[in-house]
Amino acid sequence: TEARKAQAKQLQGYLLFFEQLIAAYFQQLGRVRDLFSMRPSVARTYQSKPLTHKEAPGVAHLIADFVKDHGSTPAQDLNDEYQTYLQGGSTFADELQALFESENDFLDRRNRFLNHLLARFNENFSEYSLLLFHNRSDRPDTDLILDKLDFLRDYPLLSANRGRAYHYGLPNDLWDTDNTTGMQIRLSRMLGLDNYQRRSLASRQYRNFRYRQTDNGKWQWELIDPHDGSVLLFRPYDSPDELDEAVARVIKILREEPQNLKNFGPFPNYRYKLFGLNEEGQLKPIANTLLSWGTLEERNAVKDKILALAQATPLIPQWQTEPGLHIIEHSLLRPKTPEGNFMPVCTDNQCGCPVEEEPYSFRISVILPAQADKFNDMEFRRYVDRRIRLETPAHILPKICWISSEQMGLFEEVYREWLEAYAQASVELDTLYEADNLKTVFNLALTRIASVLARESITVGEEFVERVATALISILKLERMEEDLRGATDVNLDKAVTPDDLARLRDHATADESTYATDLPPCGSNTAPATPDEVSLQEVLDRVFCAIDREFLEVIDAPSENPPNYANLYYQTYAQLESEMTLLAGKVDSDLDPEELFRELVDYQYRVTYHRILEEMADAADSFLALPEAELVGSTRPRLMVNLRTQLQEVRYYIVRYFLSWKLNRLLAVMGSLRNVYPAAVLHDCDDDDGETPVMLGSTRLGSI
Repeated sequence: TEARKAQAKQLQGYLLFFEQLIAAYFQQLGRVRDLFSMRPSVARTYQSKPLTHKEAPGVAHLIADFVKDHGSTPAQDLNDEYQTYLQGGSTFADELQALFESENDFLDRRNRFLNHLLARFNENFSEYSLLLFHNRSDRPDTDLILDKLDFLRDYPLLSANRGRAYHYGLPNDLWDTDNTTGMQIRLSRMLGLDNYQRRSLASRQYRNFRYRQTDNGKWQWELIDPHDGSVLLFRPYDSPDELDEAVARVIKILREEPQNLKNFGPFPNYRYKLFGLNEEGQLKPIANTLLSWGTLEERNAVKDKILALAQATPLIPQWQTEPGLHIIEHSLLRPKTPEGNFMPVCTDNQCGCPVEEEPYSFRISVILPAQADKFNDMEFRRYVDRRIRLETPAHILPKICWISSEQMGLFEEVYREWLEAYAQASVELDTLYEADNLKTVFNLALTRIASVLARESITVGEEFVERVATALISILKLERMEEDLRGATDVNLDKAVTPDDLARLRDHATADESTYATDLPPCGSNTAPATPDEVSLQEVLDRVFCAIDREFLEVIDAPSENPPNYANLYYQTYAQLESEMTLLAGKVDSDLDPEELFRELVDYQYRVTYHRILEEMADAADSFLALPEAELVGSTRPRLMVNLRTQLQEVRYYIVRYFLSWKLNRLLAVMGSLRNVYPAAVLHDCDDDDGETPVMLGSTRLGSI
């Protein structure tokens, strides 16, 4: 009867509740491995499974939503329709899963399972998780899960390499590499950093612009809306080196020729293209909009936003940093030659630091970008300080430096150069003898080589003779030039000069579009123009460097028996450039006077010239040293050839060590100039005050107020 059929369905509906629970229990057992899985794709910790007609015959008649939409379906097709319904034709499966486990329940349970795995290795993220929930993340639970998974997946590496240093003898594996210390890898994972490689944390970009590599390998600049992060304009290029120049051109056109931002496309899909002149003087598209807008009002609003962002973007690229850290072992900073500088030593309490006998043993420096995303928060910074001290071995003292983006850019430049020089020199550390004074050995070797080249006819490896002789004479003349300055003037060509003033000056020269009157002759000309030229700031700087270059050429090209006195040339050139140097000094954000800036430019150009000639000498020496032994022994003067080879080895050895010492000196000078920076309105120790951050009541290392 119909009544009995209705009662049977009632019983089925009553039993369906229990059958669904039992099915979920078995599903949970079948997926128990997911509870402790380290796969980020795990999306549930309580499992559910909608019953099918094979597991519960007649179940299709008991699901209210399905019956409502498919009640008239023939009985023979009902099961197939129900299977389609479960596989994506409805939200039934998702709603059933929500009954078993909400999103908040999943995040809480997933974190607790991961805590269990961490506890097995005596690790915990308790303090880090509190910071995330306090003020550091829009999705603290999800971010915390991902950070824990990264840590657990890398735990074999973190554990095995915890006390391991980086391999400093790999010249081709020093930057953008996993060849870093175990402590740096572990700290990166403990701080929730996605990338633990040694890499550039600082980059120079225009504000509101972003650079990225696309999926097809192109490099693309994008103008970003700061409010919602959407891309307003973009253009791909083949090389990242093209991006800065392209963005500068776009900013200039948007400022000076806003009419070149034109809409295109059929209604209602309005888009924009920015046009600029090509080499033939034709207007061609140089940027596109990514989105389209359906109304005239939306289109005009976007155009106004693009033009406003261009007006607000500085013409000089700004330093930006991403979270990360650099760890430097002080034992590697010991000088390898007499020309190398030592780290400063504090011998009393007058300098405000603890007394220490020497700064190398059991010391490291940890350099972090203070203005990078999550690091720009004092609570998180204090956690990082504590974490670094906890992870550092007990016998090692860490010095923690929080530096600005600009300081980080300068530090990374000299740090990378020093790493490469150290790797190259380390290959030869044990293959050649240690000299008490490498410079004496170098000069003696140069004198012997010059004597051989002057009186002997070299038939083996003749292609190197002229190159060695030319470089050798130039080196001797440059060193005499430096002696002239040191002996006759107060100019000191410091090997550890830092390029920060020069970098700022070049920034201004690149961005300054005004013109200046100067009677300094163009590069290559020895006579001043009859009337002052109207030139840009960049042209002024180029002409100054050109004038300094002429000094060096005059010394290098002069006969060896009648060399000019470089001190006289120095003062004559400065007298000619005094008005230009006054102009350039006014563009540098420092207390340098014109003559001090001129000394920096002379020093910079001297080092560029000296290093270029040393590299030419090294290349020439390498070409001779690469000759087969049999060719040297089989020559008409075998003893002379072997002796010459020995002298060139000493020259080559000195050049490698010289570059290492020079780059070490630069690195030490930059490290000594680093100063901690703080977010605005933070009370901090006055000794670390950068002179710009407002000091207000808050917390310090000395306590809370």
